[in-house]
Amino acid sequence: MSQPHKLSGRSLPIPARFATWWIGCFDVKREELLEVLGEPHFEEHDSLRTAGGSEDHWAFEFADGMKVGVLFRRPYDQADIFADSSDVQAALAWLEPLLKDREVKTGDGPVSVL
Repeated sequence: MSQPHKLSGRSLPIPARFATWWIGCFDVKREELLEVLGEPHFEEHDSLRTAGGSEDHWAFEFADGMKVGVLFRRPYDQADIFADSSDVQAALAWLEPLLKDREVKTGDGPVSVL
């Protein structure tokens, strides 16, 4: 049975259609993501469509209208955060239940990917 997510936003269907900024990435185990985000909204198993290996995808919309996505690359135990805003701190704040006590690598700031 699917676990509900522990975030304050509503789940969006995948593919979620929104202008996207790469916000950052962090190391995490799949089980930890499932505990907070619930079952993936989409799973990709075709390694020709991924960076090698399977990926899990989630997307949420929060009270202020911000849309945030999480992409988890299973072979690497690493997740990327995407948002429809370049506001890094706002995107990270919505994911606080998942990110507490984690180092998020943000590079030199958000990067437009669409």
